[in-house]
Amino acid sequence: MLYLVICEVHGTPPPATVESLEAGKTTLEMIRNWQEQGIVHGAGVFSGRMGMAFVIDAASNAGLHALVASLPTFTHAEWQVIPMLGIDEDLVMTEAALARYREAR
Repeated sequence: MLYLVICEVHGTPPPATVESLEAGKTTLEMIRNWQEQGIVHGAGVFSGRMGMAFVIDAASNAGLHALVASLPTFTHAEWQVIPMLGIDEDLVMTEAALARYREAR
């Protein structure tokens, strides 16, 4: 299952420390490794604001949670998860709906 994961730090974050920068670096490295493994499909850090987004392929909600909660910055930000359909899945449903509408004319 595909999920859009959005992570944002709201408000004024505390000043950077060696520990917080290391956690951020490790988080980015983990997401990059997931990309190399085919678990994450596209990821990026927001320009001009504290946050990032990525599309992750997980077998279940629990699997998604295990991955995201393993990130060192998990407790330092707010997370939003949006379940997604693949383009091919939605195309099949759209074609079926189009056929029903055409038949109803």
